[in-house]
Amino acid sequence: MNSSSFRQIESPIEGMTCAACAARIEKNLNKLSGVQASVNFTNEKAHVNYDEKQVNTGTLINAIEHAGFHIAPRSVQLQLHKMTCAACAEHIEKALNKLPGVTATVNIATETAKVNFTPGLVTVENLIDAVIKTGYGANEISDSSHAAEKARRQAAYQAKLRLFWISAIFTLPLALQMGYVYRP
Repeated sequence: MNSSSFRQIESPIEGMTCAACAARIEKNLNKLSGVQASVNFTNEKAHVNYDEKQVNTGTLINAIEHAGFHIAPRSVQLQLHKMTCAACAEHIEKALNKLPGVTATVNIATETAKVNFTPGLVTVENLIDAVIKTGYGANEISDSSHAAEKARRQAAYQAKLRLFWISAIFTLPLALQMGYVYRP
């Protein structure tokens, strides 16, 4: 096998309940030409070395599914930059959906992309690189940055609410006085 066409992936497998499950997946993968696989039941992962010229990722996924299991999908949100119109959003969405094992939807209003992907076939870095190659910027929205954004929005809301109540306190006496003057 040519080492330049040799690729290694590590993917989480859902549904394994025993070592026999892992052995069945491993057996199905190793039946394929150009594949060397080992499946670890304890950490529920498949380590697969394969020759891209002999087998593709779709065939690997089918072999796992034929054994009665599936690769656990992962979901991530990307913050997009430099996006100005619907055509930009469509361009980014198409670029992401071209990657193997990826389904993406782009929201132009929030400038985010929700991406579901198969771990092992692509990484978050691959997703970001695909967006950058289209001429836009992207970074992963982590839980901490998401929490920080939520806290910032909450603080802004509280500030506006405080201004509303201050305005209401000063406006109410004037409104009541005007109503009293025009009483018939």
